[in-house]
Amino acid sequence: MSHSGSQPMSATRINKHFLLATTIAFGHIRSQSSVVCKLVAADPTLMFTIFCAKFFVPLVEQELVRSTVDPSSAHRIRVIGTGNHGPPASGTTIEALGNMMLELAEDESEAYRKLVKEGSLTCTATGHKFDYHDIPKPAQCQIDYFCGSLAPVIREITPEVVIVFSW
Repeated sequence: MSHSGSQPMSATRINKHFLLATTIAFGHIRSQSSVVCKLVAADPTLMFTIFCAKFFVPLVEQELVRSTVDPSSAHRIRVIGTGNHGPPASGTTIEALGNMMLELAEDESEAYRKLVKEGSLTCTATGHKFDYHDIPKPAQCQIDYFCGSLAPVIREITPEVVIVFSW
């Protein structure tokens, strides 16, 4: 996965860009990462950006490895931490967890705005700045059901995007 910027983009031009906005649950990212790995391996012109909470970046990257991300296509998957939240504390109430999920969706909304409007985005987990100037705007956004409040923001900024909800 591209998180340090050390891997060069392939000579194949990226002409499709999909985004996954995921939540902080293994049951969600496990199936989502499998789909991401299969799509990126099948299409050398596809870039996939994954938004997740800052503290969830290492776990998402581990799950992508478990999903057997093809080493030749791993540089076309960018895992980007958003916000500055830490993991929920043990014993967190369902109400507090729900509020945290809303805040995480707000962080992902701001990240989407920056990606599309500014052409660059900094991962809050690694500090690496990703350049998107030569990458098309996302054509499809796969949004975790618990990040649903991101959908209107995506639709406002990129009305032509296809939005797919996943679990």
